[in-house]
Order: sequence, then structure tokens, then C-alpha cells
Amino acid sequence: MDLLVNRICEYIETNNMISKGDSIVAGVSGGADSVCLFHILCLLSDKYDLKITGVHINHGIRGEEAARDENFVVELMKKYGVQCKVVRCNVPEYARENGLTEEEAGRVLRYKAFLECGADKIAVAHHMDDSCETIIFNMCRGSGLKGIGGITPVRDNIIRPLLCADRSEIEEYLSKNKIEYIIDSTNMHNDYSRNKLRNVVIPYLKENVNSMAAKHIVALSESVSETEDYLGLQAKNIYDKYVRSEDGMYEISDGIKTEHIVLVKRVVRMVFEKCAGRLKDITGEHCRQVVKLFDKPVSKMTHLPYNMVARRTYVGVKIYIEGLDKDENVSGRIMKLTDEGEYEFEGVNVSLNTFPNLEKNHKIPQKMYTKWVDCDKIQDTVAIRHRLPGDYLIVDNMGSRKKLKDYFINEKIPREDRDDILLVADGSHIIWVVGYRISEFYKINDDTKNILKIEVR
Repeated sequence: MDLLVNRICEYIETNNMISKGDSIVAGVSGGADSVCLFHILCLLSDKYDLKITGVHINHGIRGEEAARDENFVVELMKKYGVQCKVVRCNVPEYARENGLTEEEAGRVLRYKAFLECGADKIAVAHHMDDSCETIIFNMCRGSGLKGIGGITPVRDNIIRPLLCADRSEIEEYLSKNKIEYIIDSTNMHNDYSRNKLRNVVIPYLKENVNSMAAKHIVALSESVSETEDYLGLQAKNIYDKYVRSEDGMYEISDGIKTEHIVLVKRVVRMVFEKCAGRLKDITGEHCRQVVKLFDKPVSKMTHLPYNMVARRTYVGVKIYIEGLDKDENVSGRIMKLTDEGEYEFEGVNVSLNTFPNLEKNHKIPQKMYTKWVDCDKIQDTVAIRHRLPGDYLIVDNMGSRKKLKDYFINEKIPREDRDDILLVADGSHIIWVVGYRISEFYKINDDTKNILKIEVR
């Protein structure tokens, strides 16, 4: 058996990637890496009694070239007698709708398609140079040890059998065995940061610093991953000792200052992740800002990504989503308006009245503290309250969402006044920012059948 195939088989065994009888989805773009992966899985099919399905994603970006890729993969699957599933999607549209880059959107849609196949394992064709590229990319963005750990060989049911081989070895193997593949022209463009790393930086390192540069960088990342695992266990113990949480607010007690700074920063990151639910835009600098607060006077604060705030308290540092730092219980600051009539909320009178739509030429009164909205568009119970995390409104007839915080910033509403502004809400969708505007979604139009009149006095 070929030396490269032997090495990949050993790598699969060492990392327990495949079990006998597994059903495996293989992502096949038609490029060298994915074709090599597919070919090796087919070689191992009898040994492991595998059921292989090839999945090809047409991203709806490259026109004729994308159609060429799709046809190539379909014919490749036929040649090997393997079931082929082609998924066509509109990556640019999905990216616009979800506020993602096209690269991020493509990744989301690919893995969604893979997961829908319901296989035991998902095999993707990341190789050693990809891992090296990821390590350098994360280093440049200010990543901690976890990011420098590179791409893992196994994550949940996703396996990466080619991580032990670099790009040149893969291409040499395909050439030697006369296995055809296609080239995605966009990979040759240097418009994206990752392409520049792939096409310029890593080749430069190999040619001018050390031909084994990628292998050495990945070897270092494996050592870093082991260190990361150990520190993660230690940080978990310290988190349990010094962090308490209640109603989405996390307080790190002053006692943590006796621990090593490396573990303190890791605990802060753990709090960030639990509070915001993600770490994508969190950097080491954000952790340092929070650590510095332990030596600041009470009430000093720093603002963080995802609307998080860290504030010095008498006993430590509290981290929370902006808007949750009131003394009152948040749930006690919400009044649901279930029927027509008069309500009183924090000294303000609110009235609701519904009636059929007016004649089409009837002019709706324009008053600052009285609003008329389409009653049938309300999906939850109308509530009067102050702001909460996740609040938004629709700001144009195209359905564009805007976070309530961003709306306040655009309107130049002082930070200290934002928690006091009354809101009429339909779940997280703000019907009316009282004293300001209503959401475009609830505006009356020619199709409106029932009107809700809301008056605040």
C-alpha cells in the first residue's frame, strides 16, 4: 500500500476516527483534497464495511465553473458506485440575511447539508497546510492557546483523516495514481486573508525559512492543545470556586486574585462564553480589561463585545449583558396587557383599544404618545416594559432588523437614559419605543383589518 495511504490509515486508527460498519458522509468539492479523501475512504470501504455517501455543495457563486464542479463530482461518484447527493444553495443571499461573510455562510450551509444526511461520521478534507493556515490566522487575530491549537482531527462526529498530510503530498499522490481533480479558480485569488496565507505566506515560509515549516507549526500546535486541555481542567475548578451566577449575571469574587494570572484570564473567558454564548470576537485584550478592574474603585466598568459590561463591585467583578444591571428583578418590570382598557405602569397610564380598519383615505393621527398599529401582526401578548437583551425593531419596508441598542446609539440617546425609556413589546420585537418610533412591521397599510390604538399618558 502507498506510504501516504499507510500514514493516513495509522492516523485514522490512532484517533479512533472510524468504526466497523460506519455510515460516512464525505464532503466532495472536486478539488485535490476532497478527491484524495474520497479515494482513500473508498480504499478502506471493505476493511471497515463502510457505507459512503458523497455530498457536493453548489454554493451558487461561480456560475459555469460551479456547474462544471458539480458535474465532475456526480461522474466521480458514478465511477466508484457511491451514492451522490448534490445540494444547491445561495450563499450570497444567506450571508446577507444572516450578517455573515460569504466564507462563513458557505461553512454553515455545508455542515447543515452534511448533518441532514444523518450519517455516523462526517469526513472533511482539511489537511496539514489548512491547520497551519488556521494557526497563523488565529495568532494574527490575537487568539489564545485554544486558537493556536489548530484544527482537531476529531470533533463530535466530524473526522479529518488528511490532517497528517500536506498539500504537496496529496497532489503528488493523485498525480502518481493518475487520479483527476479540478481546480477552484477562487482559491488562486488573494482577495481573502486566508487565501493570502495559503498562497503567499505559507509557501514563503517553506521556501525561505524551512521546508518543514508547516509540519513544525502543526507539531507545536499539538503540544499547545495538550497544555490547553490541562489548563482547561484547572480553570474549571477555579471557576466553580470563585464564580456565582444569577439571572444571567456573573460575579467573580476577589478571592480569584490569589490564583495564577493564566488561570484567572481563562476563568474570565469562561464567563464571557456563558454570558454571551460565544467567543468569536473576544480577544486577550478584553480579558486583560476585566482583570484590571479588580484593582479599580467600585462602579468602574468596561464595555465588551456582544453588549456585555464588566463592573467593579464591593466583592469582585460582575459581568452581564447591558440592561440587566438594575436592582429590581427584571421579570417584575414587565406588565402584560392582555385586554382592552386602562393600565398603570411605574406611574404611567397606558390604554389599549381595538377597532376595525378605517376607510383607506382616513388619515392616521400623528401623535408622539399615541400610536396606531396593525393588531393582527402581533404574535405574542402586548407588554409594557424596559429594554432586555435581544430586543430589536424593523426599520424599513424591506424588513431590515436593527438591535434596540443600535437604534438608541443612532438616535444619540444618552446611555444613562436608555434603561428608563418605556417600550411596548411583542416578545423581543419592539412595537413602539415610546416617545420615538414604532417598528415598520406593525404599521397600518391597505391590508390591515384590525387596528390597535396604544396611548401612553
